[in-house]
Amino acid sequence: MSSMSTEDKIIRLLNQASLSDSTGKLQCLRNVQELLVNKDPVLLDNMLVEIIQFHRDLNADVRKFVLGFIEEVCKKDMLLLPKCIDTIVTLLSDTNLQVERRVIQVITTLYREMLLWQIPQRKIPEEMTEAWVHLSHLKGFILEALEAENEGIRTHAIKFIEALVICQSSNNNIPDKKNEINISNVPSDHPTLEASALKAEAGVAFQSLVNFTTNQAITPMNLMTSIGSLTNVAKQRINFLGPVVQVFETLHANLPPTLSKSQVSSVRKQLKIHTSALFKIPTAFSSRLGGLLSDLGATSSEIEKLKPKVNTDAKKRSSEDGFQKSISKRKRVEDDDEEYEPTVPTEADTDKLAKVIAEKLTPDMATDLVLTGLLDLPPTIPAHFTSTYTPITQAGTPAQIEHVARMLASQIAAVSGITVAVPEASAAASGGSDIKTRNPRLKSMEEEISAKITEQLITKHFNLDSLSGSGESSTKSRKSVKPFNINDVVKTMKPDELESVSRKSLRRLFQAERESEGSSNPQMTATRHKLIVGLVTQFGKDFRRAFISFFLEDMKARSDIILSWLYREYVLEKGYIWRGLTPDNYGYDQCLQYVLHGIYRKLEPGDRLITKVLLEVPEVTEGAVDMIRTLCDNPLWMEVGLATINELLTKRASTRDKLLEVLLGLTMQGDDKVRNLAINRCKDLFFVTALAAPLEDFATTILTRLIAENPVQACSAEDTDLPAGPYDKDTKWTEDSIKSCLYLFLALLPLKPRMVHGLAEVYTESSSMIKRIILRLVEEPVSKIGMKCKEILQLIEEGPKGAETLVTRVLHILTEKEAPSKELVQMVRNLYARRTADVRMLIPVLPGLDQKQLEDLLPKLIKQSPNVVKEAFKRILSPYKPGGYGGSGPITPQQLLIALHHIDGKAEEMKGIIAATNLCFADKTIYTSEVLAVVLTQLLEVNPVPLLYMRSVIQALSMWPRMVSFVLNILSKLISKQVWKSSQVWRGFVKCCAMLGSQAHSLLLTLPAAQLKEAFQLHPALHNPLLQHVQNLAPSQKTLIDKEVLLLIKSPPPDATLTVQQPINIGQPLPPPTPFTPAAQSAPVAIAATPTTPVKPPAMLPLIPPTTPLTPATPQEQTPTTPGAVLLPPPSGGKDSPPPLLPPPGS
Repeated sequence: MSSMSTEDKIIRLLNQASLSDSTGKLQCLRNVQELLVNKDPVLLDNMLVEIIQFHRDLNADVRKFVLGFIEEVCKKDMLLLPKCIDTIVTLLSDTNLQVERRVIQVITTLYREMLLWQIPQRKIPEEMTEAWVHLSHLKGFILEALEAENEGIRTHAIKFIEALVICQSSNNNIPDKKNEINISNVPSDHPTLEASALKAEAGVAFQSLVNFTTNQAITPMNLMTSIGSLTNVAKQRINFLGPVVQVFETLHANLPPTLSKSQVSSVRKQLKIHTSALFKIPTAFSSRLGGLLSDLGATSSEIEKLKPKVNTDAKKRSSEDGFQKSISKRKRVEDDDEEYEPTVPTEADTDKLAKVIAEKLTPDMATDLVLTGLLDLPPTIPAHFTSTYTPITQAGTPAQIEHVARMLASQIAAVSGITVAVPEASAAASGGSDIKTRNPRLKSMEEEISAKITEQLITKHFNLDSLSGSGESSTKSRKSVKPFNINDVVKTMKPDELESVSRKSLRRLFQAERESEGSSNPQMTATRHKLIVGLVTQFGKDFRRAFISFFLEDMKARSDIILSWLYREYVLEKGYIWRGLTPDNYGYDQCLQYVLHGIYRKLEPGDRLITKVLLEVPEVTEGAVDMIRTLCDNPLWMEVGLATINELLTKRASTRDKLLEVLLGLTMQGDDKVRNLAINRCKDLFFVTALAAPLEDFATTILTRLIAENPVQACSAEDTDLPAGPYDKDTKWTEDSIKSCLYLFLALLPLKPRMVHGLAEVYTESSSMIKRIILRLVEEPVSKIGMKCKEILQLIEEGPKGAETLVTRVLHILTEKEAPSKELVQMVRNLYARRTADVRMLIPVLPGLDQKQLEDLLPKLIKQSPNVVKEAFKRILSPYKPGGYGGSGPITPQQLLIALHHIDGKAEEMKGIIAATNLCFADKTIYTSEVLAVVLTQLLEVNPVPLLYMRSVIQALSMWPRMVSFVLNILSKLISKQVWKSSQVWRGFVKCCAMLGSQAHSLLLTLPAAQLKEAFQLHPALHNPLLQHVQNLAPSQKTLIDKEVLLLIKSPPPDATLTVQQPINIGQPLPPPTPFTPAAQSAPVAIAATPTTPVKPPAMLPLIPPTTPLTPATPQEQTPTTPGAVLLPPPSGGKDSPPPLLPPPGS
């Protein structure tokens, strides 16, 4: 198949199509179209006839495909149209409606393409001329299709007329675009086209479309299609805009009566959309279009947005260019016209009629027209009127009067059969004014006929013979018409009879609620409400009581009518309208209170109907404010009362002073729930610009009360009328009264941090009791503000004298859960250096200092009280604690403990250092065995060894018994460093050996005899266990022990000079030491004499246990360690006990 030529492929596909069913046939033909049109168009001329012959196929889809193929082929090469025109003519009479509609679509496209092809041609082949004649004949058939029975055929005919009018009319004042047809470009000597005839034909076609659109029997689909086509014509051919606007105005005033309610709504919506599109075009019809949009329901803001924004200079230049271009075109056409063709006037008869009506449409005339029309009104409002009526927003303005006159003229023209005059394209483009100038007789005849028609129509439809005459004759004609007088048809009733009838009417109106609500007419409910309200306000007394009882039966469903009544009572009280026959003294305030109390008594607590009523009533009176206060005092209605205050304060400015007083009084209540709810409302309202200042002033004023000696004195010293608080009469300050003055201020403080300076001023002048409460309550607002606030930083830097404790408290709060910023650290350091030398000021910012600064402060910090030191260490180690600041601090836990050991202190200062190290050791979450191993290892390298070193070793061993091997390793290194040279460290060494018990025996055997003797003197309890250990050694092991040491061990123990706690329990419990009892020997053991020179300790290797376990730990005991950490052995005792320190005999 791939080796076949394109022509062979097409022939094969055509043969397959002839033998296939409908689906296969269509697929083959589509493949043929793809090959011919897109791949090899050269074969079109040869293969066209073979494809067109399928138009006789019985399947309608195949015939539609042939039409589509013809459309694509002719757009590709217009010279192929003569071969296709007969097929198009044949298919136009097809019995299938879908095929017929497709033919009209194809003709619409080909007609435009043919016209576009012909205009630039100077010599046209004979077959193309014949094809053009066929298209011209088909054009007539399609115009007649407007009367077809099928709605779809009519729709496509409308679209064809739209294309015909656009193609065959001038494009004045609009620049020519590519592929845009402008009939003015047709030369006078064109072989087939005549511009004037085409323009006249376009005018006739447009007139037929206008008549079809204004036909009262048109269907909704055709109507909306016609409206869209007219809009497209007006947008592309501006000289048709006037008639299109006239048609839209006629449609707005006279929609077809056959339309349903939903169809009327859809048509009006389309009419509004297309009118908006035309309104965007800057033309002289903008005012008419704007009035039409207003009648169609568009608001003033929407109309304003649609107004075109045109550059004046650019518009002027384009107008001048268009004018010059049109003048040149006119001259060219006029020079070629040999005969003069008469045209209709450019101004329609309805326009002239509208001008005459507008001149005579005075207020008296309008009144007479309305009264005359009342006699012909139907008993019920027509659905058509209800769906199309829109309120008049510009009543009485000149634009509205002109619009009404035009609507009247359109109705008169519709009734009298006057058609909308359409300027022919030839007159519009060729200069109709010039024709009129050359033919003055036609101009005078036109004026006479127009005036005569206008006079006849006015006289016929309004029975006003002299509407166009003088004012005197107009007055006489109006007097001849008897005006409508309601007294002629209404009987006057006596007051008692009138009240009785009204009472029965009111009862019937109450009972008609279900019928009114279920009616499809929305005006019925509004009319019923007006009647009820009118009767109640006119008669009052019993009518009012009956009405309120009726409202209380179903308050939610009848809230609208009660609001209408309250508005009526309000305007009556203000004297805006007359009350009626029986005025009484039951005013608006009493009516409102009665309604509110009824809702309060009848509805469930928490219902928001009261809020809705108070938001919509015309005025919130003093009685209504008292009702709100009652709601707030009731726990069940408290939230509704506060919500009502919140809504009224934000939405009704006139009630702010009264309601703000109620709300602020609640912020000082003793009830926590009421006070907290009121304060939360104040916080929400603080963001309202008009309420922020009053709330701040009240909170500040109440805060300054704390300066007075007692609440009574504070209240008497105030000049302003503030809400009364529950503690105003107390003779002394209590915790509750102090807090009541602080709650609102501290709640508003995070919203306006500038208020913190006022708090500091009050703090400096208040009593110690008030200061303590302020320090306790200030935590929450300060933590919400944060340390980045400029006002807080200013308070820290420039706080008033006497507020140091407040500033320190603020610092502690700010740095409690967040690391201090660099700016805050520098500010506090400056304050410490400039104003105070108290190191406690620096505690909150300790995590922000560097290591050098922190190490310099440690000697001063450890001299403070235990609580202060504890807080300081908490801040320093906070980054390393779970839930702390995170990150890395200025100093690591290891560096802190090492720094404490390096502090040089006197005897009285050592207690502070010891207490500080105890704080470190107490925090086992930070100072783990690994951390302590690192600290002790680094301290061991210091020369001399710190005084508290052995104390820290003993504490580490007490906390972490598994460090025994590590401690033994440290002790062995201390022996090599001659630990006995420092008496305090040496005493700790001996004490640690005593704690280790049998674990330290091998280590003690490595001591020189003199130091071992000193160890026995410091702690005699070491002697007997060590002797027992030596006796249990093998002879080969004993030979490794120094003879002086052996002699010393076998001698009696000295007196104790050092008290040591019991040996540390590591693993399995060790037996208590037993007194040494020498065994009976036949002969004394010979001991070598002690040499006079110091004996070098034996090698440590066989005696010192390794720093890591000799046996692998069980999986449960293998714990991950950080790099550089010291590995500790498992606990001693049991099966996991380390091997004996000395090797077995014979090793």
